[in-house]
Amino acid sequence: MLEVMKSILMMIEDLRERIKSHVGGEISDVLITEFVDTTFDDIDILSTHSVVDYSQVDDHYVDSICSDYVKISVDGTVFYNLQWGSGSDMKNGIGASMSESFPYQAIIHAKLQDFKKLELSEAGINIDTDSWYE
Repeated sequence: MLEVMKSILMMIEDLRERIKSHVGGEISDVLITEFVDTTFDDIDILSTHSVVDYSQVDDHYVDSICSDYVKISVDGTVFYNLQWGSGSDMKNGIGASMSESFPYQAIIHAKLQDFKKLELSEAGINIDTDSWYE
């Protein structure tokens, strides 16, 4: 009986790894679209203008599997260019800008019928800007 349980658990872990490998490339696409299309209040209050330079997925793992979808947890880093002042302020030397990075977390759902169809959870992306205030 113990060998059967061990075999089932190993099969589940193998399935998680296969799913993780299969959706790895698509995760970045979903996140980049969200970073470009969304204004994040936690970032918006830091400067006059903020632009995403790029984001990276540091880690992702299968959190749970249910009858409809797979829940994938994502940890990453997003890199912003923060600017204070307008474009003309920058040209006149009275504006300032700097690059900054922040960790983020997100939950993505992959439909069991088609792992290529990834959707960001309703919670969206949670960017941790606490380091800015330290």
